[in-house]
Amino acid sequence: MGVIEGSVQRGAGVEKGPGASFYADANNGSNNNGGGSWSSAKATIAAALALMSEGDTLYLSGKFLEQVTITNTLGGISIVGADDRLPAHADSPWPSGASWLPPASPPADTALLTVRSQGVTVRNI
Repeated sequence: MGVIEGSVQRGAGVEKGPGASFYADANNGSNNNGGGSWSSAKATIAAALALMSEGDTLYLSGKFLEQVTITNTLGGISIVGADDRLPAHADSPWPSGASWLPPASPPADTALLTVRSQGVTVRNI
């Protein structure tokens, strides 16, 4: 089963969560977009997370270079690498075409994701 949005299918083996769906595309997104479809995807994970509520799902495409904190208001969300049209990053075992790597600054030993909530799921990245 893939992630289906209109006539555009991206991803493989990804199931939609119980809430709304949001999209971030590091290659083609813009933080001026609404984030509710691939054609209006946000450019960053942080911008997409700012729209989300408990139970929502965020689908990612591309190479993200950012650090994010998920607060306790976003329990039960899912973050899913969902674009199998792109090659996976060399360090990733997942064929999702989505990768999340450290930005140039701050130091690489700083966490990419800090979770201050329960029930957060990250898959295929």
